Amino acid sequence: MSFPLFVEFGNEIYISPTRLRIALRLIKQKLIHAHESNFLSKNFEIEFQKKVVSILKDKGIETEDPISNIELINLKDKKNDTFEIDILGYDEENIYIIECKSFHPHPFYMLKEGRGRRKLNLKRFSSKFTENIKPWLINRLNIKPINGSITIQCYQQEIRTKKGRPFQFSLPERFMNISPKKIHSH
Repeated sequence: MSFPLFVEFGNEIYISPTRLRIALRLIKQKLIHAHESNFLSKNFEIEFQKKVVSILKDKGIETEDPISNIELINLKDKKNDTFEIDILGYDEENIYIIECKSFHPHPFYMLKEGRGRRKLNLKRFSSKFTENIKPWLINRLNIKPINGSITIQCYQQEIRTKKGRPFQFSLPERFMNISPKKIHSH
């Protein structure tokens, strides 16, 4: 029979040295994993976002892609606002707001935690879409069109440096009175 991980003796708890080594290995692996996840996000998130834009274009969806101007950019309502848009796309009838999330591989003992984090991130995005992004976009689409386009003023921020600048993009006039049901999040 192996020695248990914790042994309570009187008012003290003792940890088995063998189990402590295993725990230290798991902690070290967790730290290495966090470092690797940050590396993957930093270096491959932009590639994933470009791939999504390419797929959307292949499907006939026009995109207002903030990444084409400066690497790793997100659109925001204003300089310090609380939401961002990774990619905005549209077809003849609908507008699509796309949130790109990178995948982070997890060691076997962190799979449940990783799934939980992905679900929480999806919930947060859905909430921000409903409460902030969609109303903001509907409000901006009520601006009087000029030359067949609705110009929307916003702010563009580089993710890595947090440097930003005012930015504008245009949507076709046909979206001026779009039904909120035709603005989708993905």
